[in-house]
Amino acid sequence: MGHSFIDFKGKGLHLSDTHIMWIVRGIIYVRSESKMPFTITTNVDQLLESWSSTDNVFIGPGCYQLEIDKYIQNERDIRSLLLLIDILEDKIKEFGEKVPAEFVNKIANFGTDIFFDQHKSQMLEALHKFKILLTGSNSEFLIEWDNE
Repeated sequence: MGHSFIDFKGKGLHLSDTHIMWIVRGIIYVRSESKMPFTITTNVDQLLESWSSTDNVFIGPGCYQLEIDKYIQNERDIRSLLLLIDILEDKIKEFGEKVPAEFVNKIANFGTDIFFDQHKSQMLEALHKFKILLTGSNSEFLIEWDNE
């Protein structure tokens, strides 16, 4: 699989398409499977709805289009999305060194089992990078540009 460039508010990062799929599908999974102890913002709900259609998100290898800027408009939206990511992170941390294929295929929700066990450290690292992108923290793997 390829790598896609994910951007938000003038910063971006490259992630493997597989990692992006885990993040997107994982967030959708925790939103649908978990009882939320908080209210998800309307903008985050709309973002997840757009992500629910693979056709809207995955155009082809190296071409994920998450359109985060289109939906995430304020700090409340960012916090809401980060809380969902935290729930996903906690679920992944429950596993040993590897995240079982059963769980990975469940969150992927492709209707068929295509994934094997995955390294927990890789999944957590991808989530960590995505969280840094959302918070705007300076990091060596974020790319900045002037989008004026």
